[in-house]
Amino acid sequence: ELYEYVDKSLSILETGEKVENEKEDFSSSTIVIGSLSHLSSFYVMDCIKRIKADYPKLKIELVTGSTVNNLIELLENHKIDFAIDSSIIHSENKEIQIKELKNLDNIFISKEQIEVKDIKQLEKYEYILGAEYSNTTKELVNIFEKNNINMQRLLTIDTTELRIEAVKKGLGISYVMKDIVKEKLKNKEIYEVNVPFELPKSKIHLIYLKGHLSKADNKFIKSYLK
Repeated sequence: ELYEYVDKSLSILETGEKVENEKEDFSSSTIVIGSLSHLSSFYVMDCIKRIKADYPKLKIELVTGSTVNNLIELLENHKIDFAIDSSIIHSENKEIQIKELKNLDNIFISKEQIEVKDIKQLEKYEYILGAEYSNTTKELVNIFEKNNINMQRLLTIDTTELRIEAVKKGLGISYVMKDIVKEKLKNKEIYEVNVPFELPKSKIHLIYLKGHLSKADNKFIKSYLK
C-alpha cells in the first residue's frame, strides 16, 4: 500500500522535473504516449514521424493499453503523459480532460468482393467483431437490431489486427476503421463491402490530466496530433 503512494508521488515529481527542464528547450525531452494498438499503427505513428523529422533528438515512448480504462489508470498514475483513444470515456476524476481530435469512417471488409443491394442480405454472412463492451461493436449491433437483421457472429476478437487477419483467411466479414486497412484495400488483400445505409463514425479522443502537460506534450498535441 505504501509503495502505491510513493510510486505515484515520484511520478508526479518526475513530471514537475521534466516541465522545469523544458523551460529553455524541449527538443531533447521525452514524450510518453498511451494509445490502443490499432490507433498506434496508423494514426499515432504518422504524428510521431512528423515531429521526429523536425526534432530528431526528441524521445518518444509509446505505451499500448488493452482498454481505455487501462489507459486512464496509466494516466492517473503518471505513467503516460496523455492518451489517445476511440472509445466513449466515462470518468469521475475531475482532473481528466477529454478533447475530440477527429472522426474516422468505419467499413465492412471481406476476403472476396461482395455486393449488398438490400439490407436483409446481411443476414447470410458470418461476422468477426470486437469485444462486446466496445462502443463500435455496440453501435453496429444496435443498427442490426433496429433493422430486424439476425447477425451471425462467428468470432469475437478484441484486437483489430487479428480481426483483419481472420478476414484474410476467409473466416467472415469484419468491421474496422477504414484508415487502418487503406493499404490492404489498395493491394486487394481484402475488399470493402458497401452497404445501403450509413455506418457510424469513430471519434478519436485526446485524454490528459489538467495542468500536467509539459511544453513538449503541448507542442506535439497542437502542431502534430492532427
